[in-house]
Amino acid sequence: MNGFELAERVAATIAAASLGQEPNAEARSVPIRDPAEFDEVGTFRTAVVWRGRKTEQETKSHRIRVFTIDVAIQRRTDDDAVRFKEVLDLADAIEDHLIETAIAGVRRRTSFVGTESPYILPHLLEHGITTAVVTLEYELKVV
Repeated sequence: MNGFELAERVAATIAAASLGQEPNAEARSVPIRDPAEFDEVGTFRTAVVWRGRKTEQETKSHRIRVFTIDVAIQRRTDDDAVRFKEVLDLADAIEDHLIETAIAGVRRRTSFVGTESPYILPHLLEHGITTAVVTLEYELKVV
């Protein structure tokens, strides 16, 4: 399995979930979208992106691959505090769902929710689009 295949599995898991809001999740090669893709009513756009992979020696004879996946939840919010909060609420709901839901072939190791990626503030200030990112690590055993 490569990182993009895992991103597709994560996106499918999010898309199948009942989260209270429709995340519109899809695996993508980049997290940022053209601002024209965001409507005024605040539809969510969620990009699931493979960020990297490292290999660790688990035992003398077994290795594991650790994949890092970013789930970028975006929505036009402008100065609307309620819409901004709903982005963060959806990020929390996605993280909770991914903690509770197994993905075949991998084991989830860690997760983190934040708004500090370098592209987030300029996107908000220039285009009124809020982004929250759920970063996850999954491990895959390699014999």
